[in-house]
Amino acid sequence: METLLHEPILDLVAEHARISNLLSLALRFVCRKNFRVDDRKWLDGIVRFARLYADHFHQGKEDLLFHMNDSSHAIIRTFVEDHQSIRGYLHLADEGLCTGNAGMVEEGFTLYAGLMRTHMCREEEILFPLLDCSMTDEQKAELTEGFDRMDSREGSALEADLDLFAESAENHLMHVKFDTYPFTSSREKTVERLVDNPATTISHVILPAGESVEGHKTAVSIYFIITHGMLSVRHSPAQEEKHVQGHVIHLPPDTWMELRNEGPGTLEMFVVRAPNQVS
Repeated sequence: METLLHEPILDLVAEHARISNLLSLALRFVCRKNFRVDDRKWLDGIVRFARLYADHFHQGKEDLLFHMNDSSHAIIRTFVEDHQSIRGYLHLADEGLCTGNAGMVEEGFTLYAGLMRTHMCREEEILFPLLDCSMTDEQKAELTEGFDRMDSREGSALEADLDLFAESAENHLMHVKFDTYPFTSSREKTVERLVDNPATTISHVILPAGESVEGHKTAVSIYFIITHGMLSVRHSPAQEEKHVQGHVIHLPPDTWMELRNEGPGTLEMFVVRAPNQVS
């Protein structure tokens, strides 16, 4: 049976919703491998609001609640210890941001969000109902006054800033940035590198009739995507293969090859190296 909570403890539950949204934003950012340069400011903002809102403001209210009860009680001590661990994980994420250590950023935010979510869930299911039932009406009125003072002093403005930040971060995450790589349109011999990163290299090759690419040995897997004409692949004087447009050809590592266009038309293809580097 669901326990009915009363004011002012319901205020704490409402604040949990904002904190939960902040945690989701943090995890969505760190799940983006190879953090974009402009992600740094958003992660810094998440750390800032986690400290200002979740730690200083929200947990400050919880401190008032704990002091009004027996703060030495074993259950309350457990939740206070959680607060210390939560701060430590947030510090780890912040240290990773300061040093540019993406692994530390991911670890810190993951641990922070995991413990924070568990902590808030246990508060709502165990601690808050226990304290709600144990406090007198006079204590609840006193706690409400304390919460109201914190809200008027900093809470309302802080929540407005947090809501605006969360909306802006959400819009940033929803914006998909497309990278484009133009390639040459020509009938002249062309060999151009379009994409070059640790995972993949993509080159564009145009060979007029009679042109060739000097023989060499592959270091990694190579894929030829033939879009026009016919490709002749010579592995040795005695072995040669011909492949026409509309096919993807795979050559495994350590394969010797010479590429030729024996005509009559122009050969055009894309060459993909994946992975780009030898493991």
